[in-house]
Amino acid sequence: MATEVSRDGCEMALSTTNRFDLTFPAGAMGFGMETPEDSRQGSFVTVVVPNSEAMRQGVQLGDELVAIADWDVTGLDHMEVVELISTVPRPVILHFERNERGQEFASQMPSEPQNIDWSKVIAGLERDLAAECSKAAKRDRDLKEFLRDQEKGHRAIHELSALQKEMQALKKDHVEQLAAKDKQILTLKKMHRQVASEKTLLRAELSTRNKTIESLEIPFSFLIIVLSFNEEYISGLTLLYITLTG
Repeated sequence: MATEVSRDGCEMALSTTNRFDLTFPAGAMGFGMETPEDSRQGSFVTVVVPNSEAMRQGVQLGDELVAIADWDVTGLDHMEVVELISTVPRPVILHFERNERGQEFASQMPSEPQNIDWSKVIAGLERDLAAECSKAAKRDRDLKEFLRDQEKGHRAIHELSALQKEMQALKKDHVEQLAAKDKQILTLKKMHRQVASEKTLLRAELSTRNKTIESLEIPFSFLIIVLSFNEEYISGLTLLYITLTG
């Protein structure tokens, strides 16, 4: 570990950090990790499977996983990191740091037991990965179903909006028809009043004419009676009538 001397003469440890990015294709990555509960840093590699993708790319015990693709995992707990790394689309870029924290964490790990059956370890990791993939597929199906329901809801809202517009148009037409009928009724009432007024005038005129006719009928009848009463005075009355009217 490199050191330097401070102004007060004390030695201080220099923190060295080496960051590197690795791209992992689909399939088992070949490493295990732990996230210390008292640390808000990343997750540290605790297992590297022999002949795995992680070993081929140079992953070592104690390497600190700080980011998955564009997601910063520092500060996440272990389950959140596992869920993210198992559901992220492949290929994916993992961002590691090789630093003193990781080396110290690796030095505190128990020594590796002998005669490890790595085939069983790999099979367990693959089972875990398959289980996580199954969970991810279920979440994907649930999301698609939710999106379909949401699309149905949007279609229902669109149909309801179209129905409301149609009802508003029908209401407008109905109001216009009612207004036209009201106008026709007012016109008919006006015509009815005019007819009633003309009828009253005609009745008054007819009454006046009847009275005039009745007043003319009395002297005419009287004249007929007088003339028929005494024919001897016809010539004299005729002469008198001619004289008076002449």
